[in-house]
Amino acid sequence: MVAMIKDNTYQSLFSTPDHLPVLLKNMIKLENIPPAIKQLAAKIISKHKTLATQTGNLNFQQACLSTEEKMKVLREYREKQYESLIDAVYKRRGWNNNGVPKIEFLKKIGMDFPEVIEVVKNFQ
Repeated sequence: MVAMIKDNTYQSLFSTPDHLPVLLKNMIKLENIPPAIKQLAAKIISKHKTLATQTGNLNFQQACLSTEEKMKVLREYREKQYESLIDAVYKRRGWNNNGVPKIEFLKKIGMDFPEVIEVVKNFQ
């Protein structure tokens, strides 16, 4: 499908895959569409939701989800990003995944006192 623009150039209605679920959702609402086509459109929308969830593609999901579902997906995405940031910071500082300095790091900075090593060893 193509839409006409003022300067007589054409722009594809499907310029991004995100338009397809929106188009199908609106098509389902029309009265003169045969039930078989509506069922097929609903299946396609369902597949889009599944694919978007599996790939983590937030833009793709936005067209298919309710507001509550969008908030849930966005929260999960942000939590994953935050966990990745924490892991990167801990690794850069020489800490383990629990935020405790590694024994090698303590030796490197000269804090490998027996008392400190004994405390940290329990959390390695």
